[in-house]
Amino acid sequence: MVGSALLIRKNSAQLTLLSLFILGVLGTAQADNYNATDENGVRIFSEVPAPGVHPRVIMSPQDLQPWREEVGATYRGKTFFAKRFTSPRIDALEQLDISLPEEELMEAYPHIGPGTNHELLYATLDVIYHQDEERAKAVCKAVTNFARVVIARSKHHPQWGKITEHIGGIEGNSGIRTGLGELWLRGGADFALAYDYLYNVMTPEQRGICREALSIATKDLVCWGMNFPRGRGISNWYGYHGELAPMILAIEGEEGYRPDQWEKFSQMIRDWAEVHIYESGGSNEDGYTINTSMREGQFALIAMARRGENHYARPNIKNYFKWIALSLVPGEDTGETVGYSSNRVAPYESAPVLARWAMPGDPYVNYYFRQYKGADYSRQNRWQYAPWSTMLGMNWEDTETLPLDMGELDLPLTAVFPYQGLFITRSNWSDEASYLNMLARQDAWYDRHENVDRGRFVFAALGRRWAIDRPWALATQSKDHSLVHIDGIGQAEAKVGRGKAPNAQLIEHADVDLEVQIDGDYGIMSYAVMDLSNAYNWLWTHSWDKPGEGWEPETRTFEEIGWIWEREGQPEALHGSDNKTVPEYNFEGLNLWRKPNNPVEFCWRTGILVRGENPYAMIIDDVKKDDEARTYDWYMPIPDDVDFVPISKNQVMLVEKDEERTYGRAHVGSRRLLITFMGSDNPEIKMEEYASSISRGKAHLARRIVATRKGEEGNFRVVLYPFRTTIAPVGKTANEGWKKHPQGAELPQFSPANSNNFFIKTNGRKDAWTFTPKPDGRNRIRLQRGGKHWEI
Repeated sequence: MVGSALLIRKNSAQLTLLSLFILGVLGTAQADNYNATDENGVRIFSEVPAPGVHPRVIMSPQDLQPWREEVGATYRGKTFFAKRFTSPRIDALEQLDISLPEEELMEAYPHIGPGTNHELLYATLDVIYHQDEERAKAVCKAVTNFARVVIARSKHHPQWGKITEHIGGIEGNSGIRTGLGELWLRGGADFALAYDYLYNVMTPEQRGICREALSIATKDLVCWGMNFPRGRGISNWYGYHGELAPMILAIEGEEGYRPDQWEKFSQMIRDWAEVHIYESGGSNEDGYTINTSMREGQFALIAMARRGENHYARPNIKNYFKWIALSLVPGEDTGETVGYSSNRVAPYESAPVLARWAMPGDPYVNYYFRQYKGADYSRQNRWQYAPWSTMLGMNWEDTETLPLDMGELDLPLTAVFPYQGLFITRSNWSDEASYLNMLARQDAWYDRHENVDRGRFVFAALGRRWAIDRPWALATQSKDHSLVHIDGIGQAEAKVGRGKAPNAQLIEHADVDLEVQIDGDYGIMSYAVMDLSNAYNWLWTHSWDKPGEGWEPETRTFEEIGWIWEREGQPEALHGSDNKTVPEYNFEGLNLWRKPNNPVEFCWRTGILVRGENPYAMIIDDVKKDDEARTYDWYMPIPDDVDFVPISKNQVMLVEKDEERTYGRAHVGSRRLLITFMGSDNPEIKMEEYASSISRGKAHLARRIVATRKGEEGNFRVVLYPFRTTIAPVGKTANEGWKKHPQGAELPQFSPANSNNFFIKTNGRKDAWTFTPKPDGRNRIRLQRGGKHWEI
């Protein structure tokens, strides 16, 4: 195949699109298996051709014909390729007066940014799909003239960039400090891939001009992470600059190619793939990994996989999508995950599409892609990076190997991600399932976008969220999360240096009788116990020098603060193990100091999910600051689309605002959450609306339930009981039913009403809960049901 391609190239100064089509047919073995996958569901990428043969970055010549057949049938291909692409900017580039002086040439095409660059690739995809040789010549001319503009920019544009010494503080790491702006100014991946796909239609002169522009464009570029120590690979910024990969490789093996530049760049991506993304799933920056890193970064991952280094085949990326799938709320057909410290999963379309193309046999990627795009592919159609989604267009599937029923994905009902200290559990695999998500954030030493939320929980049931965690930018402080506050104070991050909220610990978790069928359900309950005291006790900050009075070095070992693992990119200690001259970890180094924040005697949080016909959850908090009487406030953030309805002294209910009603009565099946505060005394319960953040002069309002107790200890036993109404809204029987059950359903009985030990009785099932305090302040919990008992 390579020999045939080289022979054609040598014997012809210009391959026609017909010749390009013939090349595709020649690669029959690959063409017949375009979507072939390995045992991990990862694409078996085509072999990279010899230097001088194109395309070569993302595809090879033999991929083009099967690509046409596949992409034209996708949701995006059907829309894009159904009509011909036209662009006034492409026309303007084609007609550009190349006799103009360079500065005037540059001014004649002033467009800079991803949107205008995208049109280069859109125009290219249009002509190679339709095999339109005449239009291809015009596009080649436009792309070549854009290359001339890039060359002019390299000499005259004020934003081109200048050589900077010691980038990242590393001796000898000199070049043009590079971010997305610098890549976009140079045309980015769109320009590079346009050249790669159009190479065979270009004249030798056009190829030479584009090659020169790409060589100049990539010369001296140093992205954040290039030549950095491996321990800094935790940053999502590494993958952020992944479109530099096509820019370098488009002229691979040709004049102007810099193999040393590719080696430096690919080592950066290697560090990111192996350090940033956890082997067990998730990452140190939660949703930012796919929201930013995997947006451009997958171009680099695909290019590396085609060149023998396949990170898709490692557990990291597969299990990252497993984490995403488990972070979706049962029954919410939105594609949105719960909120996390660094951010929820909310990517641009290119990230899941490229992952779907690179891993067409992976059930987690396919499942998430369906949730993300929706049943009719109508969601998430933003313009950013859309030509990349068009180029590698894929549909989701519903097959035996790629099921859309989450219960068929071979996932556990309870999943634990140890690096984050993340506990996720559900009652079953239905859309009605009760779902509890709790986060200790055990990996809190990393630099990242993050909130103060150690121990926060999210609860969903009946196909929607009730206890929420807001997006990262709207919930930066302890007050914005489901935590206990003492005299108005919770957890915090330092106001000096690079402050961080310390980690909490997930110390115990289990499923009780998961494999034993009792009362018609599998597994009585699941639970997790978290020690949140470290996050209350201390402030953390990074500083090479003492930050001020009251600060001391953080000398505790990883084992002492709950990090029992060893993995790539982890320092030996939190203080004193990094290199001040050339930091090896984080953005600016790792040298943590600590200072008392809100010291507590103990702060335990236990989350329990009870399965069965009427599943429910309990959040148990055992908190004590000292021997003084204190005010303990228990917070639970709630969505904007529910009403807060007081029921009794210790009960409130959440009701959906937009539910259907007749004569003021909710219809059968309306969703509710009953929240019951058990304990020796009734707390004061209220709903608060407050400004969680202010951006551009606008206050973002948030809502939360606040339950307040005063005393030496803040003990909360909160039962979250979801239910649907069962009484019809009209008729004599219904009226009588509503008098007997004013909430539209028979609610569970709680007895005694004010006790730390109580039972919950519903539909003939009685769960008796007993709490026994131990010297460490944590209550050991016992559940008794039907002559059997279990202890936590």
